Amino acid sequence: MSETEAKDERPRTGLDAPPPRVWTLKEKLLLRPQIRVSRDVLRYGIRRHAASWYARRPSDAIDLAGREAALSEAIVGVVTWKRLDLLEWQVPLVREHLAEHRSFVVLDNSPRGPERDAIRAFCRREAVPYVGLPDNPYNGSMKTASQSHGCALVWATRNLVARFRPRYFGFIDHDIFPLAPYRIADRLADQPVFGVRCPSGRLPEAWMLWAGFCFYRTADVPVQRMNFVPTYRYGMDTGGENWAVIYRDLDETKLVFADQRLTRIGTGYDFHRDYVQWVDGWLHVMNASAWRQVDGDRGPVVLGLLRAATRSPPACARLDKL
Repeated sequence: MSETEAKDERPRTGLDAPPPRVWTLKEKLLLRPQIRVSRDVLRYGIRRHAASWYARRPSDAIDLAGREAALSEAIVGVVTWKRLDLLEWQVPLVREHLAEHRSFVVLDNSPRGPERDAIRAFCRREAVPYVGLPDNPYNGSMKTASQSHGCALVWATRNLVARFRPRYFGFIDHDIFPLAPYRIADRLADQPVFGVRCPSGRLPEAWMLWAGFCFYRTADVPVQRMNFVPTYRYGMDTGGENWAVIYRDLDETKLVFADQRLTRIGTGYDFHRDYVQWVDGWLHVMNASAWRQVDGDRGPVVLGLLRAATRSPPACARLDKL
């Protein structure tokens, strides 16, 4: 199958800033903008406090597989959500290509049930550090998926990272895979943070690192104050609250960010059906949690890319619908 790069017709991605809302005259006369602001300020204020409350809850299960020494050097956490098939590919690819593979930790945000049990059993078999996150109050709806993800990362920073104080740490999504040798320490050698830059939809100067590929030097960030929840006041998704905590004080002109490009694998221009994304050489599948329903299945193409990148494919060698 030939692959063409998306250019002028490139669709909007999940990492782009959302377009500004344009209010009609009738909506303005009905004070809809003011009502919207008041509602969102209240809602996001509650969510910021909810994340801090969630971070104080005990873990469901912690099995670090004897990797305490490695976790004192670095922590690379993946927030999983029910899909064991993705983890079965991510683990061997991380072992083969990521220099910090011994610092890889599964942060299981799946609801209690067979999927969570299967992920925990897999981590035990593969000797992968596993943390069963507390029951997440925002797991019930895809509308609150970003808040659920943010709470999971707040818990990880204030419990796991604060406990081990590694030299550096970071987080990746469960649908992103290293396909070539990669060393996170090299990206943080000359700067305090590294990842995918995402702009604000409200403040021209504001930005954040995408929560699915973000890394930090521990000594340069306030771990206990980091907040990964989405934010209305800054117009950003998961991780946006860290604008005021970290990114606002950095000189953006002195930072290098991760490269991004899209490859079209379908015949159309639907971002979640016809494309895969490359992030600094990592393959990002996108929409693996099916927060958006789309026709088609990119699984066979993705499976071929994953198989070609590892000498030790998993025995199952499968992928569910993507």
